[in-house]
Amino acid sequence: MPKSDLVLLALDNPNILPLFERALAAASYLVAFARDRAALDKILQETSPALLIISDKFKDESGIEISATLLERFPTLPILLFATQESPTAVKDALRFGISDILNPPLRIDDIMHTVENSLKRAQRIGDWTRRSQAHDRLA
Repeated sequence: MPKSDLVLLALDNPNILPLFERALAAASYLVAFARDRAALDKILQETSPALLIISDKFKDESGIEISATLLERFPTLPILLFATQESPTAVKDALRFGISDILNPPLRIDDIMHTVENSLKRAQRIGDWTRRSQAHDRLA
């Protein structure tokens, strides 16, 4: 997987943003920031990020609900949810809507990178499977 993949951060917490930025930059990922919903939509229209990391609350909106809407438009986009507190309800909702994984504090750079790498690998496997399935359908 090329490390020049673009990771889009939609994080409200200014204290956690530098940790994510450092972790991703150290692994040579390109990083873009969405400061609000309009910026998030614009970046998604203009680029093809490999991954989105979004806060559970993003500018007074539910990160899970935003993710659900985005996954309707971009069903193969891996999304990681940064949840400030562990919540069984949030986990259940995230899984139901197709969010790839959830990150909770306390975070370490290794935790972030492991989760990012796993989500990108899974997305790549899904993309490979989809392409093989479509090729098979065309041949049938």
